[in-house]
Amino acid sequence: MQRAVRWIDTGAGAPRWNMAVDAALLRRADEAAVLRFYRWSPAAVSIGRFQDLARTPLPPWLAGQPVVRRLTGGGAIWHRDDLTFSIAAAPRWFVPPGARVRPRAAAEAVLAAVACGLGAFGIEVELRCRRMERDVATALCFERRGGVVLECGGRRLLGCAQRCTRQRWLLHAT
Repeated sequence: MQRAVRWIDTGAGAPRWNMAVDAALLRRADEAAVLRFYRWSPAAVSIGRFQDLARTPLPPWLAGQPVVRRLTGGGAIWHRDDLTFSIAAAPRWFVPPGARVRPRAAAEAVLAAVACGLGAFGIEVELRCRRMERDVATALCFERRGGVVLECGGRRLLGCAQRCTRQRWLLHAT
């Protein structure tokens, strides 16, 4: 069964605007699957939905930078020259009717597709699925080990975070 995906590139946007667009896509995810690419202007830090910066503050070099909270989990990400994408879809887009949605499996499928695309350009990456480190002395996602990630040369190249309900699913990756 083929499923259509709407693709949009919204270009560079303000941090709150970027998160508002993803929130709107999530609210309408039962109507159509959307793959969105975007950048950040100005540069900003996005923090995970459950992240407590009082417990694990950002490093001093990020002082004064705009901070925005994502709808998805995970650690803080410094968005400067990166490309971010989000996918908003109904869970049925990823699983057969009646099957249980498994967020980790959905993330693995998305990142495996990205790995395949990068491989077509000669970029060798490895898909890694590890238990996320919880009590780490850094708030920054890319300095932690774990999660569903793509690695290149032993370093995290792409990580993702999700928000999943029975009706809607959103994945962020950068």
